[in-house]
Amino acid sequence: MGKENTLEEQAYKIILDGIVSGKYAAKMHLKESKLTHELEMSRTPIRRALSRLGSEGILSYQSNHGMVVNDIYFSTQDIISALEIRLIFTEVCIRKAKQKNVIFDIRKLRELLQRQQIALDNEDAHSYYQAVFESIRLIFVSTNNNLMYEFTAIIEKKLFIASLKTTFEKRKHYLQTEINFLEQFYDILFDKKYDEAIEIYTELTLNAIKSIIL
Repeated sequence: MGKENTLEEQAYKIILDGIVSGKYAAKMHLKESKLTHELEMSRTPIRRALSRLGSEGILSYQSNHGMVVNDIYFSTQDIISALEIRLIFTEVCIRKAKQKNVIFDIRKLRELLQRQQIALDNEDAHSYYQAVFESIRLIFVSTNNNLMYEFTAIIEKKLFIASLKTTFEKRKHYLQTEINFLEQFYDILFDKKYDEAIEIYTELTLNAIKSIIL
């Protein structure tokens, strides 16, 4: 069972990377038999990986064709809405942390922030947003808001696929400021100044929205 789960995760990542890179384009049929040969795996982990991508809205099932890559498009307003949802959920997590005296893994958050900095310096959009999404997951999971994270992750993943590079290029001028804000945000979380942390994260989000519009 453990080996199958590992192979399923490998298949999932390889197929997802293929969709992000454009190797598997929108409306392309992903056949189990072809993927089995290409990935050198049995059908079971590939079938599970395809099913998982289907549940996330990245693939859809069509009769007589199997799984098909969806044509995912995010408008500027969609991206803004995703940021607004993230802000609401993050505020809920911070308020919960204040009530229950939750201690966030600041060391790990700072490590992820360092990865963001390295990715920005290298103009690596993929690595930058991977670190962003991991930091969001860490904050949500730390306060046991797993359902919030799962909901947000579906939106973020579609955004990741639909407009990763274009969003990165459009916001590149602002991302160093974003990193500086996050550094301040993590310092305040470390000091358990939760109300101030909410104010900083709200300002960060509003500035992020402006960077997309302008």
